[in-house]
Amino acid sequence: PVYTRSDGTPTPPTSTDKNNLDNGWSLVIPSVGDVKNVSYSDSSWTDYNDGGYTWKKSPTTADSSTSSCLVTFTTTQSNQVVKFVIKSFSEPRYDYIFLSEIDAASAPSRPTSNGWYRAVSGNGIELSITDVVATAGTHTVYVCYGKDNSGDYNGDYGLFRIEKMNDIPLWQSNG
Repeated sequence: PVYTRSDGTPTPPTSTDKNNLDNGWSLVIPSVGDVKNVSYSDSSWTDYNDGGYTWKKSPTTADSSTSSCLVTFTTTQSNQVVKFVIKSFSEPRYDYIFLSEIDAASAPSRPTSNGWYRAVSGNGIELSITDVVATAGTHTVYVCYGKDNSGDYNGDYGLFRIEKMNDIPLWQSNG
């Protein structure tokens, strides 16, 4: 069996290689706990309230550029579930807020060809991304807002937060 934690019915795993599972699934039961020691490398990503949550808001980004912020956090258990939420206020299909993989070596300038599932575009569009972090300790993720060379739409910014993981149900798949 494989396992994941999700508020609603999770997306089934699609990988045929059980050692390289996707969609947040793991061979071990993911532990739940809030991440600790969250810090942000770029002070231009400011606190912003939206929908009852406090987010980090991307700064104004020049045409044809990307603003990135390295987020550092600590997991306290092996196989800990970390849920990131991103929300876009952007030109649909052209400007994006997106996340790197956990512990990526550098910030991507745009979502990579296999990383579009970690990106969102449009006006008020929200996406939750759940990762299982294999080891306890300090980890990083880049959150980025990329803008093309056209005009300004829907505010041209992105929001980011780390979700509290208390009471997230455990799901199992045998198949």
